[in-house]
Amino acid sequence: MNDARDLVNNGKYVYLDPFLIERRRINLGLSRTKLIEKMKVVPNTIKAVFSEGGNLADTAARVAKELDCQVTDLLSKHDPRYVAPAIANGPMAGAVEWETDNYL
Repeated sequence: MNDARDLVNNGKYVYLDPFLIERRRINLGLSRTKLIEKMKVVPNTIKAVFSEGGNLADTAARVAKELDCQVTDLLSKHDPRYVAPAIANGPMAGAVEWETDNYL
């Protein structure tokens, strides 16, 4: 068990978000079959990609290349390198209308 954890911590495995992969794939007009053909990987590898399993970094790079994006655009929240998107402050971002800090 520690060996698997060490591999994750050493960055050997990358965890991709299947939802983000599907969204990019659909936006590019690719079927899953076409994506798999373009990547030239075995079915078990693509199964890991679409089930949030750990993937080797080179596999993640192939997925990102075929989807015309960066690997970091496809990271799952389960990956230790994942950084949540920043929320912009302001009235359109759900911030309170009136700021009361430092009023007086």
